[in-house]
Amino acid sequence: MDKHSTEGVVSYIHYDPVRTDYTVTEQELTMLRAAGQNSGKDLFLVFVSLAVPCLVNAFGGDTPSRFSLTRALFLNYVVGFVCLAAAVVCLVMWLKTRTSLGAIEDAIRQKPLCKSRREPRVTST
Repeated sequence: MDKHSTEGVVSYIHYDPVRTDYTVTEQELTMLRAAGQNSGKDLFLVFVSLAVPCLVNAFGGDTPSRFSLTRALFLNYVVGFVCLAAAVVCLVMWLKTRTSLGAIEDAIRQKPLCKSRREPRVTST
């Protein structure tokens, strides 16, 4: 048999009769894509990771006297509190705009079942 000849070649599709396939519409794909592209969570994590070290450094910083405020200490307080406020804003934005992937999955699963026109032949080998 020639290397490029397709005579006598048989291909098999391994079919699982208990498997259920679902169709997904373009709208559902868009919803799934939008649910995964929520930047509020990412920004929240960035701002928290900046705020915590600055505030720890500010509250634990050594000062020459109890009420003196050095420039480094002041900048730690400012950056820490600004990042903390931005983190809270991003957290609220994330919680308001997030879409539950479970709800989208349930909507796909609750579609009416359609029977295919041809039943697959199950053969044993």
